[in-house]
Amino acid sequence: MRRLCGRALVHPLLLVCLFASGVLLAGTGRRAAAGPLKWDDIRNPYEGDAQAVDEGRELFVERCTFCHGTLGRGAKGPCLSCGHYYYRGGSNAQLFATITAGIQGGQMGAFASSLTGDQIWKIIAFLRDQTRRDHPEAFSQD
Repeated sequence: MRRLCGRALVHPLLLVCLFASGVLLAGTGRRAAAGPLKWDDIRNPYEGDAQAVDEGRELFVERCTFCHGTLGRGAKGPCLSCGHYYYRGGSNAQLFATITAGIQGGQMGAFASSLTGDQIWKIIAFLRDQTRRDHPEAFSQD
């Protein structure tokens, strides 16, 4: 059995970064449309999983509250549980890409080297759950 080394991890990270770059470039300069959010473009494997939402909350508190405030309600960075996203959009793919690769030229750093894909999905699951609690009118069931 081969041991995983730093080189074996470079390829998956490179693929994630390339995907993230494409998603970010596609959303550059556009504001999210007003109206109900639809964020089921890519299935989040932890959406609706109460234990994963709790883990996502813990990760968010540990890694994100300094900029995005308690429960994602905004501080130095924008509110992430208010039911709207600007510039990058709020789809699962766009949020995953933004957390993974950061925002070039902005203050949002890249977390691809410090959070796993599963951890990022759990943070997004927490943000979705918090948005449903704080702003249920912003969530579209369609």
